[in-house]
Amino acid sequence: QQCLALAEKQVEQLTTVVEKTQQQQRQLIRRQLERAKSLVDKKPEEAAAIRHSIVTLFGDKSWAADLVGQAQAAASPPAPGP
Repeated sequence: QQCLALAEKQVEQLTTVVEKTQQQQRQLIRRQLERAKSLVDKKPEEAAAIRHSIVTLFGDKSWAADLVGQAQAAASPPAPGP
């Protein structure tokens, strides 16, 4: 019983650490997306490299799917207008 209770407590602690880490990573990704956006006119290659890095590093993370989608969308050329 005591081992089970200790294991459950550790799971709770680890869950908290994981959630906090994910929040910090999301903040970092947001900052990098903003950085890429600010570079797109003067240094488009650097902006593209930042977006590509986001997709490569976080593309398989469900908690980052929306931010990865933003990086991918920004990398896509705009659709032609009517």
